[in-house]
Amino acid sequence: MRRAVVAFVLALAAGILSAPLTGDAQQPAKVFRIGILATVPPTTPEASRLWEVFFQGLRELGYVDGTERL
Repeated sequence: MRRAVVAFVLALAAGILSAPLTGDAQQPAKVFRIGILATVPPTTPEASRLWEVFFQGLRELGYVDGTERL
């Protein structure tokens, strides 16, 4: 009986001492969000060229709608 108690205490001590050695999970990548406040929607014929230039500039910087920047 005494041997079982000693084995249990040693196992418990080993578990407590090895706990700080475990690795931490990686942090998720930062998600960039761009908000646009405009009075003209991108679907209007008058503003479609301006919006397309804006979206093209974002694509050139690596931002693609619905994906993460690489």
